[in-house]
Order: sequence, then C-alpha cells, then structure tokens
Amino acid sequence: MVRALLRPGRTYEDAVAKFSPYLHVQEPLPGARQAVRRFVERARSRKQTAFLFVNNRLEGNAPESIAAMVED
Repeated sequence: MVRALLRPGRTYEDAVAKFSPYLHVQEPLPGARQAVRRFVERARSRKQTAFLFVNNRLEGNAPESIAAMVED
C-alpha cells in the first residue's frame, strides 16, 4: 500500500490553502511520481495487488496526478 498524501514537510492546512479548489496539478513532484511507479512495478513483478491512495493535497489534483504517474 502507498499513501501519496502530502509533500514531505508541508502541513495539511498549508496544502489546502495552496491548492484549493484542486482544479489542476499545481506543483508536480517527480520524485513522488517515480516512487509510486516503482512500487507498482515491484507489485506487478511479484504478481501482488497494489493499493494506492493519492490525495489532492499531494500536487493539487489527484486524478491528474494519477494520470501523470501512468503516462510518465
């Protein structure tokens, strides 16, 4: 299981203030995206189920963040 919720060092309240109303990715985090991709690749190679929780407060828009993780 991966929880991609906040950038390290950023508080929940700061993320809400920065990203609300969560209309688009506002701060791409390439390191977080790569870490999630590595996790999924490892799970696939082991034929294990992977659970991913991606929050709007990670980059500003969770659906767009997930799409970028898949496309990159």
